[in-house]
Amino acid sequence: MKKFICVISLLLLGCIPFYGQEKSFKDIYFNAESLLDAGNYKEAVINYQELLKMQPNNANICFKIGYCYVNTILEKDKSIQYLETASKNISDKYNGDSEKEKNAPVDVLYWLGKAYHVNYKFEEAIKILNEYKPKIEIENKDLISEVDKTINYCKNGLELIKNPVTFNITNLGSGINTEFSEHSPVFSADESVLIFTSKREGTTGGKKFENGEFYEDIYISNKKENGTWSTPNTAGVNINTSENEATIGLSIDGQTLFIYKDDNGDGNIYYSVLNGEEWSIPEKFGPTINTKSRETHASISADGNYIYFTSERKGGYGGLDIYVVKRLPGGGWGDAQNLGTKINSPFNEEGPFIHPDGVTLFFSSEGHNSIGGYDIFYSVIDNETRLCTEAKNIGYPINTAENDVFYVPTPDGKRAYYASYQANGVGSSDLYLITLSESEEKQLTVISGVIEKNDKSIRNVNIVVTNLKDKTVVGNYTPNSKTGKFLFILTPGDYNVLYESDDKLYYSENIKVEEGSAYKQINKAINLAPILIGDINETYIAEFEVGSSKINAQIDEELIKLNELLKKNKQLIVDIKLPDDSKNKKLNASRKKSVIDNLISKGIDEYRIMSGLKVASEQDNIVAINISEKTAILASNDTKTTIKNDEKSNNDNVVKAVGTGADVEIDNVFFDFNKAQTNEYYNNLNKLAGYLVENQNSIIEIHGYTDLQGDEEYNMQLSIRRASFVRDYLIEKGAKVESMKIKGFGESNQIAIDLSPESRKFNRRVEFKVTQQGNKTLSVKQINIPDNFKIK
Repeated sequence: MKKFICVISLLLLGCIPFYGQEKSFKDIYFNAESLLDAGNYKEAVINYQELLKMQPNNANICFKIGYCYVNTILEKDKSIQYLETASKNISDKYNGDSEKEKNAPVDVLYWLGKAYHVNYKFEEAIKILNEYKPKIEIENKDLISEVDKTINYCKNGLELIKNPVTFNITNLGSGINTEFSEHSPVFSADESVLIFTSKREGTTGGKKFENGEFYEDIYISNKKENGTWSTPNTAGVNINTSENEATIGLSIDGQTLFIYKDDNGDGNIYYSVLNGEEWSIPEKFGPTINTKSRETHASISADGNYIYFTSERKGGYGGLDIYVVKRLPGGGWGDAQNLGTKINSPFNEEGPFIHPDGVTLFFSSEGHNSIGGYDIFYSVIDNETRLCTEAKNIGYPINTAENDVFYVPTPDGKRAYYASYQANGVGSSDLYLITLSESEEKQLTVISGVIEKNDKSIRNVNIVVTNLKDKTVVGNYTPNSKTGKFLFILTPGDYNVLYESDDKLYYSENIKVEEGSAYKQINKAINLAPILIGDINETYIAEFEVGSSKINAQIDEELIKLNELLKKNKQLIVDIKLPDDSKNKKLNASRKKSVIDNLISKGIDEYRIMSGLKVASEQDNIVAINISEKTAILASNDTKTTIKNDEKSNNDNVVKAVGTGADVEIDNVFFDFNKAQTNEYYNNLNKLAGYLVENQNSIIEIHGYTDLQGDEEYNMQLSIRRASFVRDYLIEKGAKVESMKIKGFGESNQIAIDLSPESRKFNRRVEFKVTQQGNKTLSVKQINIPDNFKIK
């Protein structure tokens, strides 16, 4: 298409001198041609209109005016009358090099077809383009393909306009938009930060394009308390340069910005991280994302595990295709995978955006059933297979007969930000907010807030979100290093959220997002507390009257104390321990209910109150190390109930022994750097749990270790947490706590050299030691250390 436009432009350049009045015509003509060649259609039209006043019946001038209007942004509707007039006087011998030419070229039919198309006169466009197509030279395959594509656009448009989408559109206003172009809006999931690209005056370097707009810079606006946007500021000298920079993506927490930069004609994708209020110098992604070909857009999933991006690399289905890379355990990115023909067409795809729900992919495409240029589509990704459904057009009139790129929906799915050319806009391309009245609301919960610690900075906070159903880690998030701000998104399910820092501070909470619940935002301040080692060991007594289940004043006073402990230590849960008293089962059950109701009435969440946990008393002094599982125990009999700290355990999901009657061999467990949980060894742990269930006289020791990274005291705590994690998993699968003892050895007993991440991973482990065999033999496989990593 570009080649064809260039040919048309060249046809419009040459001129032969006129005389007298014709000399004035010539001067204006040359000036108009020069403006047209520069793409300054607005000024070119002014000159051509002067020429038309001199020669009102000049079909060539009408053609050029129509050509200019159809290539403008907001005045395309004016093109039809001029091109229709020009099409009545076509010459096969059209001489574009002569200003004396008064006829129009055959190509006026093509541009009239384009004018009909962009003005939604689809039937007229199809008719005129079919009339034009036989006149194209058979060798001009590119033009034939372009005409066929436009005809298909019109056919698609005839279908899509039958079912228009209902929506409201709001211009973000002159506080954001200027007389110049704004585009590519991205925002944090709570919509507190808006980042976009602008060609406004005042950009870094002050360079201009030929059309008078400035080079692109990135700007940032924050939402004020009254809901309006603050005056945009530049993203800073680390990001904006004298060349072009454009926004292409933003992590949901607003902490990582994706940037497009054109490096010597091979556009590449960069990222910058927000440190406090300052963005870091952009870094270029590695070769799995960037190649010698063009890469133009990128979007990262809410959990940070996938990046969807566009690339023109070899091996695609045509033009720019959409690819995905998955984050590797070490933090790098795996090989790029093409999303296939359900997403990628023989034409270009652009602007991928993976919704915070993790499964809905929005993108723009020139293919599929587009009604013109790029249309916006969406596809749903299967969580298990990672396969995409067929692309679906989001509909007219959100999609227009022209290019619609970079559509970014809000987490609730009810609204979307995008850039558009509208007749009543502030400038040429403005930023808008669309409200979709018929869109189904997403079942998501946005959790945001700030990490606090007595107004002091906290080092290297990490947020780990674990699915309580299958114990898988579903997200790792890092708050802003200076402000402590964080944000993550949860889909329906039960989760544990662990906040921990290098300063040995932590906070743990369970969050339940109900299936079918409405979209909501939760903002909270998280106060991290010190990791405690056995320093909460209080006993609470609840003395019931003989034969009564009524809470008396003495019991209530004890429960008030317990309530204060629980509110100060959000990681604790309560286990109401009932006596083995078969004669008073009903009475004890009634007493348990009284205690539960009392605690709930005092504001304790019901999920923190449990009953029937079995605990080894010799572990009381170290239970507080298990941050998310630390437990307060309430022991009850006919006259009193005792509460003390210990580890949480339960007998749900009991695992049966695999291969009953056979000996069992298990592996030791390894952990990622600075992690106390892993989901890669569940089959192995299930096998061990099954053995312990079937061999209840067996006893094992669980030994935790770390590598040499970090300080010695912290590593000791981390090793105990690793051992506790394994023990708690085994308890949940039915193993008795009495059959296990945990020990933490910190960074002692290194089994591999401290050389590299590959060697250190052998030291980050939990080892099993069998101290008493059961009816069958339990053995532990020896760890195989490569020779080059062995300590010699």
